[in-house]
Amino acid sequence: MVKIKQSPKLPAEERKMQLLMSAQKLFAKKGFKATTTNEIAADAKLTKGALYFHFKNKQDILFELVKHVTDHVSRVIDERAGKLKSPNDYLKLFLECESYGCEHGELTNNLNFWVETMSIPRIKKYLNIKFYELIEIFVETIDPKYARSKNERRNLAILTFSLADGLVIRQIMDKSVVDLKSQCRLYGALLEGKAGETKKKTRKK
Repeated sequence: MVKIKQSPKLPAEERKMQLLMSAQKLFAKKGFKATTTNEIAADAKLTKGALYFHFKNKQDILFELVKHVTDHVSRVIDERAGKLKSPNDYLKLFLECESYGCEHGELTNNLNFWVETMSIPRIKKYLNIKFYELIEIFVETIDPKYARSKNERRNLAILTFSLADGLVIRQIMDKSVVDLKSQCRLYGALLEGKAGETKKKTRKK
């Protein structure tokens, strides 16, 4: 039996983060299903007992990682919501958040990881809840010139966030065809043209 040489005793939160970072690396490299809790503990230089002290199982680790990524997005958008007036403001910020790479880049830019993640009902439900929360922030803060009714604003939010997801996926598949600055500028121009048409119709009435 191979003995694991453990790291010096660390505060509980540091040990937990150590396990999460090891899980992130292994999930990105091997996939969620192919990674074992033994491998995560060994990579973190902790015992399997230490892993189960912090997490019930491997799915619990995955859920915590997903929360780290999505809570960052929610926090940033919530903090800046007062300054976000156009759909393009949201698109640019959402892309900035999805490109968040200082801690979780291995996961946020790993398409296979998200496909595996969305197959787990508990995590899929959590991600959908966070998505609907972002939609409601969009609906309440967006300038009404872009869409008059709440239903229209919700549809515009879904379109904007889905566009961001699509651009990120396309960038992962082929960076050469994605120029985020140009595409955001074009989206903004299209929206301003639509907003201009709305103003003209209002004046005619």
